[in-house]
Amino acid sequence: MKKVLILFILFIGIQQVKAQNTEDAFSKSMIRTQSNHIIDVGLISAGYTYEHAIGEHYTIGGGVGIAGLIGYESSSFFNEHWYYSFHPYVSIEPRYYYNLQKRLQKGKNINGNAGSFFAIQCNYIFKAIKKHNVLGTSSYSVSPYWGLRRIWWNHLLFEFKAGLAFGFNNYSDSNFGVLLGIRFGYKF
Repeated sequence: MKKVLILFILFIGIQQVKAQNTEDAFSKSMIRTQSNHIIDVGLISAGYTYEHAIGEHYTIGGGVGIAGLIGYESSSFFNEHWYYSFHPYVSIEPRYYYNLQKRLQKGKNINGNAGSFFAIQCNYIFKAIKKHNVLGTSSYSVSPYWGLRRIWWNHLLFEFKAGLAFGFNNYSDSNFGVLLGIRFGYKF
């Protein structure tokens, strides 16, 4: 029993030394992502996001909001028509910010993770609260994309994103498309 206790104490001691070394290296680094609260408005969406720093270049974000879908459909079976729907959503999004060091070296702003990044956005979209000429069912999507964030005057946020979108619903329907987005927000 004494041997097990001694091994356990040694193991804990080694882990603490490792953690201190990692924290020392981390605190010496000038670059680190930041945690942010963001309220944003897109072209036809609005929401709240909390982005939590999980490493020097990594964050994970969670969000809630309302997203809109507007489109036009033309087919020989359904004729031509405009459609729209508005859905509440929840999302989770890991991000990798790859150019913060380079921006800092050039004297550019990196406040609030202002830089370029790669992300994977995972959404669950609830049933439509308002719709016209569309089913408006609940669905989920996975969207890998590249993004660009800028922060002005320490609080005003601008983001652009471009990537791919893969969507699925409860009826085993799936779709694929291009993801393009612009959002403006306030970071606090």
